[in-house]
Amino acid sequence: MEEKVEEEEEVRCLDLTSYQFHDLGEVEIPESIEELDLTANRLSKLDPRVALLSHLKKLSLRQNLYNDEGIKPLSRWDTISGLHLLVDFESFHCLPLSPVLDRSENIIDGCTLMDCLKHFTAVEHLESYHCSRCWHIAVIKHLSLKSEKDEQQA
Repeated sequence: MEEKVEEEEEVRCLDLTSYQFHDLGEVEIPESIEELDLTANRLSKLDPRVALLSHLKKLSLRQNLYNDEGIKPLSRWDTISGLHLLVDFESFHCLPLSPVLDRSENIIDGCTLMDCLKHFTAVEHLESYHCSRCWHIAVIKHLSLKSEKDEQQA
C-alpha cells in the first residue's frame, strides 16, 4: 500500500484588507508570502515580523493610521530592495528613505521624502552641453513636478 504524503501548499498572498486590526499580534504571517495587503485597517506601527519576510514582493499599507514614527522601521529593512510598496504618502511629513546618495555619491542616512524631492528637483549647471541650434555651450537643467491639472492646461 502506497502512503500518500500531502504537501502543504505555500501561502503566496495574504489579504488582510478591512479587518480593522490595531496590530497584527494575533495574526499568523507565513514566511513564504510574496504579497501582503494590510489596506483599510487601524494599524499605527509596522509589525517587525514583516521585515523578516524574505520572499515579500508587494506590501500595501494604504488607509491605516501610520505616521512618521510608525513607519520609520521601514527605512532600516534589508528586504526593501525591489519591494512594491503601496502607501498613502500624504500621511507623512518626513518619511525616511534609505539609501539615498548625495551629489558626491555618499549615502545620506535617514533621508526623507522631502529631501529626495529637493535633491532631484535642484537646478544643475551643465558646462559640457552644446546647443545644436545656437552658440550656447552651457545650460541650466532642472526637473519640475506638475500636477494633472497643470498637465491638462498645457
